[in-house]
Amino acid sequence: MSSKPGAIQDASGCEQWLGQLQLTNLQLAHSLLLNQFNEFNRFPTTGLNRFEVLEQLRETVDHIQQDYAKKLIGRPLPLSKPELVFFASITQMWQAMVLGYQRCLQSQMSGEKQLVLSGAILCQRCLLYSGLEIFEYLRTGYEFDNKLWHQLHELYAFAEQNNFQTTTIDGATNTTPKNCREIYVKTLLACAAHPAELTRTQLKLLDGWLTQWCSVTSVEQSYSISTGDARPLAADLSSTCGLQPVQRITHTETMRHLDDDLLK
Repeated sequence: MSSKPGAIQDASGCEQWLGQLQLTNLQLAHSLLLNQFNEFNRFPTTGLNRFEVLEQLRETVDHIQQDYAKKLIGRPLPLSKPELVFFASITQMWQAMVLGYQRCLQSQMSGEKQLVLSGAILCQRCLLYSGLEIFEYLRTGYEFDNKLWHQLHELYAFAEQNNFQTTTIDGATNTTPKNCREIYVKTLLACAAHPAELTRTQLKLLDGWLTQWCSVTSVEQSYSISTGDARPLAADLSSTCGLQPVQRITHTETMRHLDDDLLK
């Protein structure tokens, strides 16, 4: 199998390259895939071609990332040097996915006709992989850079501005939020759950519960409470932090409240 940079340039080339990728050596496969991904993200091409390649890569990326991440679940901190290498590779892969879909979104915003109706799915993909990168830090027990909060909030603000937040994305499963709002809520709730303290089985249960809760939770610009109700949790789209009790946040136009009786 060729590991020459730039082997992936279009959907057919991507399919051929993936067909030759050997998964028996997981570390090597992950390294080759990440290298090719970074090269493709730098490759000048149309937004549609980039989107088609990214969609073709998704299944393989998800499979390799899940298997690779198992090496770190439940590991005591601080991680060893080899474990830190694994961890950095995993988060870099998620960020590479975000960057790829962001480039597609930029093409869509620039008026590429083939992507004119693809804004919602592109924004959903960006939010999805931003959330997965954040969750990788959460379950490993490491703090993540504030720029990831900024990225997540900015993407959700973009979804709201373009009325994408509740657009259902075809192909969503029972374990995948079906729109931008649900992904945003699920990521916010995951950050409040301290998943680094959970076992692998508990992480699966957490994922299932969060997927259910995010589907019945709305994100509102204002809130009202009845006597005896607890105040809702809130996030500021212009901040670099997650959910907080509403009384701890100065009210601004970028403040968003989670409206769900389950959270009160």
